[in-house]
Amino acid sequence: MYTKFGVVNSACEIFHQMPVRDLAAWNAMLSAFCRNASPVEALSVLQEMLLEGVRMDDATVSSVLSACAPINNLLLGRLIHVYTIKSGLACYVCVSNALISMYEKLSCIADAHQIFESMVHRDLVTWNAIITAYKQSNDPTTALSLLNGMKEVGIQFDVPILVSLASLVAQSGDVESARSVHGFVLRREWILEDNFSGSALVDMYAKLGKNDYAKYVFDGLTAKDVISWTALITGFAQNGLADEAIELFRTMAQCDEVVVDERAFVSVLPAISHVRALREGVTIHGRSVRLDLQSNMFLGTCLIDMYAKCGRIDEAVQIFEEIPGRNAVMWNAIISAHGINGKSDRAFVLFQEMQEEGVKPDQVTYVCLLSACSRAGLVDEGQNCFNMMLKNHGIEPSLKHYACMVDLLSRAGHLDAAFEFMRDMPLNPDANVWSSLLGACKIHGNAKVEGFVSDDLLQI
Repeated sequence: MYTKFGVVNSACEIFHQMPVRDLAAWNAMLSAFCRNASPVEALSVLQEMLLEGVRMDDATVSSVLSACAPINNLLLGRLIHVYTIKSGLACYVCVSNALISMYEKLSCIADAHQIFESMVHRDLVTWNAIITAYKQSNDPTTALSLLNGMKEVGIQFDVPILVSLASLVAQSGDVESARSVHGFVLRREWILEDNFSGSALVDMYAKLGKNDYAKYVFDGLTAKDVISWTALITGFAQNGLADEAIELFRTMAQCDEVVVDERAFVSVLPAISHVRALREGVTIHGRSVRLDLQSNMFLGTCLIDMYAKCGRIDEAVQIFEEIPGRNAVMWNAIISAHGINGKSDRAFVLFQEMQEEGVKPDQVTYVCLLSACSRAGLVDEGQNCFNMMLKNHGIEPSLKHYACMVDLLSRAGHLDAAFEFMRDMPLNPDANVWSSLLGACKIHGNAKVEGFVSDDLLQI
């Protein structure tokens, strides 16, 4: 009971007062920590349980597996997987579903698919888990194929599957399939029963750039909650309609039946950042403090970005320092903030502090550092950073990193070097790479390189 109300301390107190604790009690305590986003504490309870000689059952395994991904502990997940095989628990559908979900969240799609293929019985949760795995790995084609396979074996779609389907169609960019999904929802009359299906359609059309369709679906919803509002606001913001997104947020804030939360703030802050509407951003910051949301990492990241793009680096730093348990996303945000405001030296100091705190840099971290070097004209530092990415952290450069390097060399006037660097890339240059070089050619007046670039673009 205390677990379901989120009062974990009271649940812990009762648990430790019990003179005898059976497996059900241990599972209840594990579930309490897992449900309330405390994976480290959950694993501590597991260790204590095993030391007392209590063996795990299917419920224990399902709970513990959900704690592996948040702390990025693939080794523990694999050890538990081995345990399920040896103990015969792998045949339980709930255990297999938990393993698929764990491997998906740790980006081990091949392992997730192997478990899926080995299952004799698959329920709706199983199909949803493997479809989500491929969706998260940006493979909508395989995910849509699995959806067709699910339909062929006679499993009926439910609303969560519909939400996945709408998201996959948006990823694939297929407008005709989007209309089919819309028609399916209308025939089932799901849009009249709940807001999830309607919000999924709004989000789908928005991601496809069809703002008019998204607004049409939104206007037809019988009840509009914060999810449907944020789906529309996010869509408008992502499609370059920042002013319209801000106006929608204002309208939503005036609706008495809508509870504005961190999701609403996160949806509109990118639009505010885009138009540098500092007053709007400060207002949202104040509202988040009044709602006691200032420790929310997602919201904090958006506020850091907003203040940075409005030139208020001190406010961005203050928010960063006030949030406990900072992850890589927050470190990337504050490093980017300093790069945007021409403080590249401080960006590299923060990069060192990030590693000292045990936070591992990712691809985005290096994009932020290379962008900072590009804005400051630090060619040598940028090249060292690019080389360090693979050598020190095993991160393969992506097109974004190559685009940053071309931009760095081009801005510094090293157009021939930028052109040669682009020629030697193992990946085919995209529009960002080409435009960085061509724009610099026009600025620096290098007609020779500009001619080569223009010829190559004509061939493409």
